[in-house]
Amino acid sequence: RISEDSDFSAEATTRAPESTEDTPVKEGTSAAMASGAPGLEAPEAQVYTVVAHWEPENRKYGEMPVKVGDEVWTSGEMENEWVYGCKRGDTTDEGWVPASALGLLDDISTADEEEEEKPPTRRQRQQQRQRELREQREQHEREEREQRELEQRIAAAGDKGRRGRGRGAGV
Repeated sequence: RISEDSDFSAEATTRAPESTEDTPVKEGTSAAMASGAPGLEAPEAQVYTVVAHWEPENRKYGEMPVKVGDEVWTSGEMENEWVYGCKRGDTTDEGWVPASALGLLDDISTADEEEEEKPPTRRQRQQQRQRELREQREQHEREEREQRELEQRIAAAGDKGRRGRGRGAGV
């Protein structure tokens, strides 16, 4: 996907799709000596400040955890809403980061995409299940507490009744 502010242009020298030959370059010129492969300029690194905390469940697929305020350097394009980047500084790290953690999706989203309901991720489903279990546990604890209080009231009422009958019988 090519962004609007990309350095890509139609004038860039590239290999034609059906061609197996490189575009001819005049040998011996300084342009030929200084340039690398045609159309493959060194990618320009961009730095982004993380806007949303993100912690992977594990690093199985090369994900990199980030927290708000981290600076992440990237030089590649976004792939399926993920960006490969690295953190520099006291601790260095590199890996895949959700583009949303860098605030990149805000720039490219459209009204149609925003209206579209996306299915919850595995992490969101897990968090929802944890919330539901916590609520069920709290409800169960409330019910047990109410049960104990009710049993205590019944026991106290029974004790009062037995004591009251005992006095009247002796008179």
